[in-house]
Amino acid sequence: MDALTRIVQQIAAENEKKMADYKEARLTEITAAFEEEKQRIEKDEEKQLLRQTAAVSKELKMALERQKVQMRQTVLTKKQQLLDALFDELVQRMTQWDEAAFADFAAGILTQVPIIGEGEVILGELSAGRLSADWLSQFQTGERSFVLSDELIKQQGGFVVRQGRIEYNFLFSALVADLKEKESYYVAEKLFQ
Repeated sequence: MDALTRIVQQIAAENEKKMADYKEARLTEITAAFEEEKQRIEKDEEKQLLRQTAAVSKELKMALERQKVQMRQTVLTKKQQLLDALFDELVQRMTQWDEAAFADFAAGILTQVPIIGEGEVILGELSAGRLSADWLSQFQTGERSFVLSDELIKQQGGFVVRQGRIEYNFLFSALVADLKEKESYYVAEKLFQ
């Protein structure tokens, strides 16, 4: 019986060893599969994190660009407002010229207006009383003369010279608008260097 017990014990020991080897092999397989799955999940998470980081980075860059564009637009708007205020101030100052300054301005123009015959000088409302018919008579030549109209141009400074259907506009707002159109870029360049 001892032999039988030993055989049973030997078989039990072999089975136990096989079972331990099987458990160890399965544990190694499971551990390897677990590690492989863990690495795959980590890589997926890393890829997802990189995609999210890239998306956030792209959104931030776009927001920064939008902010830069908005800032440039705000600066341009402010500069345009300053230019408009500058030209508006120029019109205001011109309308505040005293009679002598206004007369000098008008004299410089009336000597060069290409009129043959009689020209009518129509003052702007804001320049009313700054020129007289007597003052205009000094520009009378054999070819031309100027008469002062009773008509006034509402809310304007300066004057218009009219001969028939032709008008030469020397209203301050028109002169400054023309100057603004032609010289705005140059003025802005000098102002905002």
